[in-house]
Amino acid sequence: MKLRKAIRRAEHRLPGLVAVARREHSGVTLAEAVCRFAIDPAEKCEHRKFIANLLWNTLGTEDICLSMVRLVESAGESNVLTAYISLWSDRKNIHPAELNLFRRVLAIGSPEEQMRAVDGIAFICSRPVRRALIDILNDNAAPLEVRDRATEMLHLHGSRETAEACASALENENVSIQFWAAYTLGQITSFRSRFRGIAASALERVLGDKEVAPGWWSVRREAQAMIVGLRDEPGEKERLQAEIRSILQDASASAEDRRWAECYDDGQE
Repeated sequence: MKLRKAIRRAEHRLPGLVAVARREHSGVTLAEAVCRFAIDPAEKCEHRKFIANLLWNTLGTEDICLSMVRLVESAGESNVLTAYISLWSDRKNIHPAELNLFRRVLAIGSPEEQMRAVDGIAFICSRPVRRALIDILNDNAAPLEVRDRATEMLHLHGSRETAEACASALENENVSIQFWAAYTLGQITSFRSRFRGIAASALERVLGDKEVAPGWWSVRREAQAMIVGLRDEPGEKERLQAEIRSILQDASASAEDRRWAECYDDGQE
């Protein structure tokens, strides 16, 4: 009854929720109708997200997770899988059965679906998710763009495990993996300062790497920007900004260096 009332109260601002009643009238229970609505990629994401959060908060996360997992598995389609995973960004934990759904997307989904799945799962800051992202980073058979995204999203998972995985990834044969590993090493210290030494030491090793990540800039430049603040060297931030201003004033600077300078310019003279 609590669930039904909550849906009715929300229908005036989310009129698409009337589809829940239509599903229920087709002969299924309200709980099943709501679950089917939440995982249907044809429904608006805003409405599906509202319903999913209502379910998890009203009826208890684990039982609802398992109900949805069964429905998703019965559909067996990658777009339904990714539609469900897209609901997870505000979650605090993940059920093992849901993690298996994520792995299923990695097995059968298109690269675009895989990247959306990575985006959906990455905000759940837990060790199982972190391990799943690191596994993608290290999977040479996975599409490179998916590995890039997993490496980038690891910046949300500040831990020694992340720091060590990204430090190793700086030696990867793919420059884009190296690039995002450098980015993540610079970001995770804002969560856990005790990893500063690991990150700084790893980034120092690639300060001479001039290979350019497609669409971005060199690994060296990314490491140079990320390492500021990690080593606590007097005047390092000022020296970085002086170099950035010099590049911005140099008409002969490369397009990659200019993009880097524009990104990390603090706007102060």
